[in-house]
Amino acid sequence: MFINSLPIEGKEGLMEMIKRITDPRKPRGIRHPLPSILAMAVCTVLCGQRSYLGIAEWSKGLTSDMLKRFGCKRESAPSEPTVRRTLQSIDVEETDREISHWLASQNSLSGKAIATDGKTARGSRDGDKRPIHLLSAIVHKEGRVIAQKEVDEKTNEIKLVKPLFDEIDIKGAVVTTDALLTQRKFAKYLIEEKEADYVFTVKENQPTLYEDIKDLNLRKEPYHFRTLDKAHGRIEERKIWVSSELKGYSDFPYAEQVFMIERYPTKLDGSCPSTEIAYGITSLSAEKASPERLLSINRGHWEIENRLHWVRDVTFDEDRSQIRKGKGPHCMASLRNLVISIFRILGFKYIPSGIRYFIMHLENALGILGI
Repeated sequence: MFINSLPIEGKEGLMEMIKRITDPRKPRGIRHPLPSILAMAVCTVLCGQRSYLGIAEWSKGLTSDMLKRFGCKRESAPSEPTVRRTLQSIDVEETDREISHWLASQNSLSGKAIATDGKTARGSRDGDKRPIHLLSAIVHKEGRVIAQKEVDEKTNEIKLVKPLFDEIDIKGAVVTTDALLTQRKFAKYLIEEKEADYVFTVKENQPTLYEDIKDLNLRKEPYHFRTLDKAHGRIEERKIWVSSELKGYSDFPYAEQVFMIERYPTKLDGSCPSTEIAYGITSLSAEKASPERLLSINRGHWEIENRLHWVRDVTFDEDRSQIRKGKGPHCMASLRNLVISIFRILGFKYIPSGIRYFIMHLENALGILGI
């Protein structure tokens, strides 16, 4: 693990990004600057804390010298009410934008695959108010969260998927989605405005396209690529068939290839065999994407479940969080995204290992911020 694999100082440093976030509080009576509170919150989440009280109690254990390094003007750490009121009132759209820009800038996105999917923070339900639902974008294999938008009660993921990428340079990248976001307008947006490509899942919500792919009867030909993996107590075989026959026939924008994937999961003792079939469409030509690459990209899409949603639920216990008021649930989700991405950039394979490391090496947690 190398702290210097992150830009921790200067214009592109993490602390400089935090300082760009606007303080929503009135200047009069401020005892603790917003960057100090946010920096402490980042370090606290790095060390596995999940609540306002956890942030306050962790900060309370800092020495006077450490508090000064965080930019505190007083020798006492911010109290739980101060932390709570501040994080509940912060501009989460600006916070997401700054975090997204910083994480996206760590490495070029050209040639990378980016998964998009939504997650509901079930613990954020507040009375009759529904829990918040957040649409995110994560880089396959790397696990960096490069964008996030809240889906409010008056809209849906389809309307927010374009704004999710508006301020991020994804030229040369490949965007993957589930069937809900397989939309013609989004496909045109990616190709024409963002100079990116897509690999979309196709289901019955696009009935004409779905039937066209099924009618090709791709299984009549030998499969084009096959994988066999053993993990999680089962053996899983995958086969892919690819065709360019719908190019020029389908009205789906910029479609170059369609594909069918069959999955055959079986328990190690040979019991419970099953077959799952998925269809897809891509703007990648056969020259740019072989069957092997398409199968890899399709499989990589579900990393957003394993490397982000599952981690937030299990490691950070997001679905049982008691944080419900104001923008607090969204703000904490943004901090978790940032911390999970930092762990991935630093090379931690398992997030709990990263948490234990920073608990034992507090100085390196401060080093992440360059303070």
